[in-house]
Amino acid sequence: MSDRSDAKPTRYVIRVRGVLAPDWSTWFAGFAIEPVNGDTILSGEVIDESAFYGLISRARDLGLTIVSVERQERPSEGNSAAR
Repeated sequence: MSDRSDAKPTRYVIRVRGVLAPDWSTWFAGFAIEPVNGDTILSGEVIDESAFYGLISRARDLGLTIVSVERQERPSEGNSAAR
């Protein structure tokens, strides 16, 4: 089990069907909202899996169709060999 104090945020890009207004950003934990070709791209960071699933639940609660979810790895900071 990992200690949450050393957790680093993970960046996600979530594409949903339809266009959301930018003011929905607050509802989606401050994620950036960008309309693209009739869909909406939500992008931002979450601290842990619980926060991620909370975002997915909010999309479900709004009746949104999730088209894709992409987890973006951050380049390691400092020495990449150290773990």
